[in-house]
Formats: sequence, structure tokens, C-alpha cells
Amino acid sequence: LASSIPSSSTSVDKKSGIQFPKSITCHLSSVRVGEYQIQEGSGGISKGLLAKHKGKPPISCTFHFTKGLGKIVWEFKEKGTLGGKKFRISIKFDAIKAMHLNVATWNFIVELKTQPTLSELSSDGKKKKWVRAKSDFTNGNAKSKRFHVAKAHALGLRTLGEAIGYFELFEGEKYTKIVQKTMSLPDIDTGFRVKGRAAKRKIPSSIPDFKPIVVEKKQKPDENRKN
Repeated sequence: LASSIPSSSTSVDKKSGIQFPKSITCHLSSVRVGEYQIQEGSGGISKGLLAKHKGKPPISCTFHFTKGLGKIVWEFKEKGTLGGKKFRISIKFDAIKAMHLNVATWNFIVELKTQPTLSELSSDGKKKKWVRAKSDFTNGNAKSKRFHVAKAHALGLRTLGEAIGYFELFEGEKYTKIVQKTMSLPDIDTGFRVKGRAAKRKIPSSIPDFKPIVVEKKQKPDENRKN
């Protein structure tokens, strides 16, 4: 695997002798968490009104291979009323319960055990840095939903497959069992387990999280209709 990665961006695992990249970034077409979805090329805030592709993919998935700090990061940029800010959803490797890449549909499914971290790119006019998001830009979906579904881009499918391969071997094959050969999405994402009083107040959603999106076809005008 490491033969295609420049040596300057790699680190060698002493036990296995495998040369791991510091990170691998893959191009995505969309990312969905519950009812929140970011999609390349579609219009509307919170539906994915994205900046044009300038060097880096407008929606990306980055695997970070730092020992003890491994994580997956969804990164995207919205413009319009949100001011063109960049956002990140970070998932620690240890927070992942299961994952699966369907090479037929290009869907990359990640099931979480704990909530991810939300961050945004802040600027003081001179420097830019990533800070914890001031508000939940996913409208509560990242805190309450366990399943994240990303759609690989044609330009990023192969790279995503390579990243998952490194993930399986990372830290002495610690995460091998997390990668599933098959995986299906539930009709309703029941979310994270809530304890105490909050559990009694929790009301399950009656709207399926992963229902198919139906596109309404425009009806053609009746040519035989009399004016």
C-alpha cells in the first residue's frame, strides 16, 4: 500500500514495519447525518450550497493516522447566509462501532458509539485556525444520530478504499473487526443511548431517516387540451 505514498508524508510502524501515511484525503459527493445533508452541486443552505472546487474537494473525508489520535474528518464549505465558513465533523477511530464501503453504490457507512466533534474555521483577519463550532450546524443531528452516510465521488472512490485498507492495519490491526463486509442501514436511526431523566423524555422519530428520496416528475401539458 505504501508504495504510492511519498516517504516524506509517511511514518513506519515499528511492530509491523508497515509504512503509514500521515493522512489520506478522499473526494466525496455528499455526507448525511440524520436529516442533515451536505451535497455537492445542489442548492440551498443546509442542503449543500457549496463553493466551487478550487484545488481541494468541496466535500472531503480525511483519515488521520496519528498513533493514539486516529480520526476521520468530514470537511465541507458552505456559502450564503453562513458566510462561506468551513466546517468539520471529526470522528475518533475509537468512537467507531462499524463501517462499510459499498463499491456498487459508493456509499460509505460509519456507525458511531459516541458523539463526534463539530468545528469551524475561524479567522481574526490574519490567521485562520480550527475551533469548536459556536453552534450546532447539523441542527442537532450529529448529537442524536449514530449513522453517518457518505457518498464517494468518482475521483475519490479508489482513494477511499485505500484509506480503509490502512485503517484495518493501523495500530496492530486494532480496528480490523470494525470494517464490515456487508452492512445495512436501519429505517430509523435510534441514536445514542440516553440515561437518566433525558431517557424518559426521549421521543422516537416516526419519520424514517433513510427513506428513499422521491423526485417528482413535471407533468407535460396536455396538447389536446383546448385553449
